[in-house]
Amino acid sequence: MNMLTRKRVLLGIASILAIGLIVLFVLLGNAQGDRLLTEARSAVEQREFEMALNILDPLVNSNTGDTEALLLAAQTARRANAYARAAKFLRSYEQNGGAREEVRNEERRAKAQTGDKEAAEELMRDCEQEPGAPSNFLSLEAIVQGLVPFLDSIVAAGGRASEGPELQWILGALDALLMVPMGTADRAEALYCSGKIHHIASRHSRGVGELRQALELAPHHFEARRALALAIAQASPAEARIHLEILAQQRPGDGPTLYSLALVHRALGDTADAGKIMDELLLARPEDVQYLVERALIELDAGRPIESEALLRRAANHAPNNREVLLALSKALRIQNRPAEADQFLKRCVELDAQSKRKMESIKPKSK
Repeated sequence: MNMLTRKRVLLGIASILAIGLIVLFVLLGNAQGDRLLTEARSAVEQREFEMALNILDPLVNSNTGDTEALLLAAQTARRANAYARAAKFLRSYEQNGGAREEVRNEERRAKAQTGDKEAAEELMRDCEQEPGAPSNFLSLEAIVQGLVPFLDSIVAAGGRASEGPELQWILGALDALLMVPMGTADRAEALYCSGKIHHIASRHSRGVGELRQALELAPHHFEARRALALAIAQASPAEARIHLEILAQQRPGDGPTLYSLALVHRALGDTADAGKIMDELLLARPEDVQYLVERALIELDAGRPIESEALLRRAANHAPNNREVLLALSKALRIQNRPAEADQFLKRCVELDAQSKRKMESIKPKSK
């Protein structure tokens, strides 16, 4: 073999090796990408959305044309309420040739999840037209997630969701969500949302039942346990205390949990432990009206109306028209055999109720 032929052979071998290495690198890269995508999907199934996004970030950054990963990233970010991040992934998905219908669906899901009723109704119609569509879970989940803050605001205002077409529509969305196939973690979350909403809608038995089912599927679901504890606190304070003690261990120092725990301690007649909890809370927020009222009620239950009055006077300085403060002050004064003063606070409470009633009547639509 002459020198020229030998060089050609060596160059041919080198070219084959180079091509082989390139193919190997591509295959390894694809295998690595597939592995990361599988890990991300597994995290999503467990509702570990931030973990999934941490896996997906390097994947989509190194391979911006991977539409499957980009769509999963957009959906995951939205489900984690990271809307700006979701929009960024969705735009990249669209720019890289992603399906326009998927983009439209994700945009509507983001709107529905933030409480847009029109987008929610559109998605609901799509689900009704194609009841077996695999995408229905994501759409129905977004609809329900958008309803929870709205109903929470009703509870915060001291009310319950009233009967009517809107409530029936909400309950219909919940029923539809629970009928679609989903993983264990997603079903626990769906049952939590459904249970909480049914409780708000005064369907106590179903609400409590679904919250219990949620906890059976996901014993560490903090919000489901909290919702169950609050739902049963009046009827079963002893069981509620067990749930709240578990929550307090999960999140030491959590104010709402400790406050609720103090309430059930008082309901069970345990004023000493209730008082200790409220004293701890008041150290951090000494002028919190809600905390002052509860500490005062504990003093009343313990037979110390004078101490109770002092706490309520502090609360009244911050909230002179607070109904709970006025009623508790009236009670504390009456126990001290000071009926004239007690009646003044009670009268003020009646006046405030009348003002509130007139205000509500003024904003009601007039019948034609």
